[in-house]
Amino acid sequence: MSHIKNSAVDALLEAASRRTGLSDWGDDDHFRTALGVLLENIKNEAIKSEVRLSLSFRLIENLKNRLHIQEALKRYPAILEQPIYNPLYIVSLPRTGTTLLQRLLAQDAYNRPLLFWEALMPAPPPEPEQHENDPRIKKIVESVKYFKQFDPDLDSIHLLDAKKPEECFFLIDNSLVWQVWPEWAPKSQYAEWISKQDMVPIYQYYRQQLQILQYRFPPKRWLLKGPTHMNYL
Repeated sequence: MSHIKNSAVDALLEAASRRTGLSDWGDDDHFRTALGVLLENIKNEAIKSEVRLSLSFRLIENLKNRLHIQEALKRYPAILEQPIYNPLYIVSLPRTGTTLLQRLLAQDAYNRPLLFWEALMPAPPPEPEQHENDPRIKKIVESVKYFKQFDPDLDSIHLLDAKKPEECFFLIDNSLVWQVWPEWAPKSQYAEWISKQDMVPIYQYYRQQLQILQYRFPPKRWLLKGPTHMNYL
């Protein structure tokens, strides 16, 4: 599928491809448009250089995830046949105790929460026998340390732990439709752009990531949390 040439977008795609050794982006090119709009917005915002570096790092991680997701779907076509039964969603305004509620409900063995490491690196499908010690966990621990360099007070706002339940908007971020960006810059071009997007394919891609995560050990019920879902109810 052809797409409009954008050097900034292509540079990030090349970086992600180089770091993963993968190059199949699939047939959906909407993410390129979304990435281009987001990059243009970031360029025009008054953002500190270290924050720009952090954003660039996160975007490349999203793109690396897309490559791994595409690889998983090619390697295991049966992933898309996985049913998702009656997921339990926690949806509320931010800063209202949803993290505490999520972690409380996660104590019920019937519920499978989305863990932070799964949210940030959903592909390839995790192995049941390695789930507690998946190699991705160590990478996420290091990423958390990296982000805390820019925000030492992060734990006082929201405690991040690679093995703990986390919000599922990280999965939607892999579509390059960053739901949280309009909250940071509500009057930005990107906020206006995202308000006009059809979110159905975005949520279909989100569903595919849950299917990847449950491929080798389906849950009785997913326990998911994300205040940003309120925008699309």
